[in-house]
Amino acid sequence: MAKMKTNSILYSFFVFCFVLIGCTEQKMTVLELTDDKITIVLGESYQLNPQVTPEGAQIMYSSDNPSVASVDENGLITANSIGNANVTVTANEASVSCEVDVIGQPAEQISLNITDVRLLIGDTVRLTALVMPEDTYNKVIEWDSDNASVAEVDESGLVTAVSVGNAVITASVDDVQAECTVKVVEVPAVGDYYYADGTYSSALYASKDIIGIVFYVNEDQMSGKIVEMGEASLVWGEPGIELDNYNRYDGKGNTDNIIKYISDNDAWDNFPAFRYIDSLDMGGLDWYLPSTVELKQIYCAMSGVKWVPENAQEGECNDWEDLNTAILTGAEYVKNRETFNARITDVGGVALNVRGYSYFASTSMENDRENIWQIMFHSGAGYNMVRSGTNRVRGIAEF
Repeated sequence: MAKMKTNSILYSFFVFCFVLIGCTEQKMTVLELTDDKITIVLGESYQLNPQVTPEGAQIMYSSDNPSVASVDENGLITANSIGNANVTVTANEASVSCEVDVIGQPAEQISLNITDVRLLIGDTVRLTALVMPEDTYNKVIEWDSDNASVAEVDESGLVTAVSVGNAVITASVDDVQAECTVKVVEVPAVGDYYYADGTYSSALYASKDIIGIVFYVNEDQMSGKIVEMGEASLVWGEPGIELDNYNRYDGKGNTDNIIKYISDNDAWDNFPAFRYIDSLDMGGLDWYLPSTVELKQIYCAMSGVKWVPENAQEGECNDWEDLNTAILTGAEYVKNRETFNARITDVGGVALNVRGYSYFASTSMENDRENIWQIMFHSGAGYNMVRSGTNRVRGIAEF
């Protein structure tokens, strides 16, 4: 009997110990963090969302560099200054870390001082880039050319024209870009053929569409004026209407003013010459009826003489009296006009008339709005004609 009682007591003791041990054993804490490395823009915040097992375990947060990135009791990280910090997440004996990289404001926009430029071979131009916003952390511009054989660019944005053609210069900051289109051209010359693609040449490129011939080159040696290859014989326009077209130099301004009146009053049928000019659609250029002086520029170009604004020297000419004043009538000038016209007719164009007929200007006589100036291309002499008269009309354009 005593032995059985002893065994019962021992059995109860072992059961009690087993239950006691089972009740006091703790499960291991498991802590997981989705992002172990994050990047935050200065002034912004990021919420950590750690996963902990078993649920309900207390989570603690700390930063080893709170001046760069601080963290509150809920795991919200705030970017305080540019730099690096490590945020540690702790739950019981478990611990994980998150590396925080605080950066400045990223670039949103780049503006270039030049977005479209024409250069001669050997010319240079400096591109400058403005990166926005002002507090962008990275303002280091990377420059690149898509056609370095035409235009090169160095690390400072200096573009150098190498050969004739087109190139696009790109300024980049991270994923933000801005572009400048560079067109490298040869120096145009009077008598060059001008093509629909915006190029020109002395020699004929038969594969290209000729839309004009150069008669004037500006001082920049990259731009000028062309006269179309064809022409028309038309009435200038309706008499008795006040038009702002008295400028002797600015044919574009005269034409724009006249066409505005025509458009505003639906008077196209009353101004055949300008209906013709407005119909010209070649090379993306803005064609217009030349002024009195621009007709003289054509005449000088045909005659092999350079037009200058003033103080003409040997081989040059400048403005002369409009009414009935003949110049450049010698045999050498006649020969030059024939040569100029041959370049036009050789490619199927209509020769500029040098047989005693004249061409309408867009310019009215200052003291008589009903009369329009005209210039004869066999003598350079100017005369006037009533608006309702018929004469030759030939468009010009700036390039």
